[in-house]
Amino acid sequence: MDLPTFILTVVMFLVFAGVFGGVGIWVAVSNKRKKERCTVRVDATVIENKPRRPRSRSGHRSRTTYSPVFEYVYNGITHTAETNYSSNPPTFHVGDMTDVYIDPESPNTIYVPKMKEARILSIAFIGGGVLMLLVLAMTTVSYLKGDL
Repeated sequence: MDLPTFILTVVMFLVFAGVFGGVGIWVAVSNKRKKERCTVRVDATVIENKPRRPRSRSGHRSRTTYSPVFEYVYNGITHTAETNYSSNPPTFHVGDMTDVYIDPESPNTIYVPKMKEARILSIAFIGGGVLMLLVLAMTTVSYLKGDL
């Protein structure tokens, strides 16, 4: 491999590792902030599993996932809220009761401790970024030894 190709490879791996790691960190930080804002515990009931069928860029429908819709009472007012995360199979079943934490200043903003999707997503993206850095390190060592 010649030097310009090697440099291009290094830059590409650094960009992809940065994007993957950055997305993972952003998801983790935003979830942590939501957890810090949502301090009031309420009992919530799952009233619906809203189906989500995103379309791919080519227009094909991908696999259906389900986002739970929670109903709860705060200060005598009944609220419904949906998380930004969905899964297949659904994390909850209609009728399930669970603890939900709400933001007292914005009662429709919720944090659901039993939902692990954000944690899994952040670990996967950060892990992907770290994996790319490891591959880059191995490629660099091979290049410097003259094996490439």
